[in-house]
Amino acid sequence: MLILLTFLLAGPVAAASPNDAGLFYERAQLAFQESQDQAALEWLSRATNSEQEAGRGDYASGLEKAAATLFQWGQVRWQEKSRELESKGLLRKNQHPKFFFEELLRRYPQSARADDAALLFLEDGFCYEWGGYPDCPAFEIRQYENFLETYPFSDRRGHVLLEMARRYQALAERYSEEAPWHHQARAELCGAMSQTLWQELMGSYPGTPEAEDASKHLEEIPPEQRPAIPIPPGVFGYLREGQD
Repeated sequence: MLILLTFLLAGPVAAASPNDAGLFYERAQLAFQESQDQAALEWLSRATNSEQEAGRGDYASGLEKAAATLFQWGQVRWQEKSRELESKGLLRKNQHPKFFFEELLRRYPQSARADDAALLFLEDGFCYEWGGYPDCPAFEIRQYENFLETYPFSDRRGHVLLEMARRYQALAERYSEEAPWHHQARAELCGAMSQTLWQELMGSYPGTPEAEDASKHLEEIPPEQRPAIPIPPGVFGYLREGQD
């Protein structure tokens, strides 16, 4: 009886409203501006949950909004660190804060910005320069291949293909310079692969900066030296196994 009376006096629990979500978003942005990143993340989660409880928009769009916000915040923190490192003349690899990008990939792995965050993580871990034995370009090519397997429909595919072509070309040049009598087959195959990727860029992404860049590279190669048919990536498995 006492429980029923208390409920009648207090009234039903109020459901979340769009106004709640808006307030939570404001608090999230304020926390972010004050560099309280964990608090910003928590307020953002409350805002997303409130929008869904209030029936404001569909569930997928709410998640995409949250993912886009996390990516934007991650970019801001990244740029802040880049300016700091540049002012001190320090290297700009593997020293950036990745908190918001990590949360984006953990919470919203299927969102439209997940591939952007994953690619940023990937390239930040690459070699600062390609000195010495060509381990770096070969390793990075494998990482790009893994990225395309994970995100086959990524809108960053053109960028990835161009970067792979550059690395195959770097490998071809290095193999030719170091020991052409021993690595001739590798040099030729890597050169052919870079040309194949440039041709794919021109055919699949016409009018883009990537296609323009690919065109410039192909113009430097005589037509008779270009591969007549696309070369399947599997041909280059010897790079991973160290076979001649």
